Amino acid sequence: MLKNFTFFFLVLIGFILAGCKKINPPEEIPSYLFIPYATFATDSVNQGTMLHDFTDVWVFKGDEFIGCYPTGSRVPVLAEGNTVIKMRAGIKNAGVASLRSIYTLTQFYETTINLKRGQIDTLIPVFEYFSGISFLRMESFSNPGTIFTPTPSSDTFLVNYPGTGSEALDGQGNCGFVYLDQTYQVFEVQTGSSIPYQIQGRVCYLEIQCKTNSDLFVSVSDGANDVRLCGTIYDTEGRWKKIYIPLTDNLNTFPTLYNFYLILRATRLADKPDPRIYIDNIKVIRQ
Repeated sequence: MLKNFTFFFLVLIGFILAGCKKINPPEEIPSYLFIPYATFATDSVNQGTMLHDFTDVWVFKGDEFIGCYPTGSRVPVLAEGNTVIKMRAGIKNAGVASLRSIYTLTQFYETTINLKRGQIDTLIPVFEYFSGISFLRMESFSNPGTIFTPTPSSDTFLVNYPGTGSEALDGQGNCGFVYLDQTYQVFEVQTGSSIPYQIQGRVCYLEIQCKTNSDLFVSVSDGANDVRLCGTIYDTEGRWKKIYIPLTDNLNTFPTLYNFYLILRATRLADKPDPRIYIDNIKVIRQ
């Protein structure tokens, strides 16, 4: 009897162990992609600067989304052999870390790579704008005058700061500059001519590079005193930053809109008595 019980017990344990193996199968060993940074290719004449701030990459295995990873990450991929890898450029909308998204004006980067499990392959994606998008306005401050004009609210001007100056963006020539003090306390400019926007719903972004010790407000207007705030550029702590500000949602709130104006505004505040704002490489782009 004891022998039969022992035999039955051992058989039962065997079934349990076999079941555990089925419930907890061996984990797959992934292959890895190391993405140190992303690059950007543009037609400098028609699309402006190639300077960018793609902080993330959105990674796909074929059409299967793997995840969003900051550049400099090691990405695990459950695959081996020749594998199609696709990536989208990732940005922080309005420079806000919690508002990460795909930059939908740029194309997929796609390549095929021979993956090996447990091995790390380095991949540096090269992103480009979609063909056919519209560059509605561009300003690099390389020529006399700008696309902006002061509004009646402004008591100061946007001036050209020389590219040889210590505050200019390296290698980019002149930039725009605003300084506020006790005499000049309000800066506000808008595009001198209206920007066409005949097709509502199309993705529209402002790209701007900025170095500021104060807040710079970005708005759109229908030209009839209806102004919608799209984003705020905060103190960049002594550094030039590329900012991507989505305009689409605010443009689509106007009942009917065929043209709009882009507005930049800053004011002198008690806690920030000497605002200094530098801007460059402005692009208004629509899908």
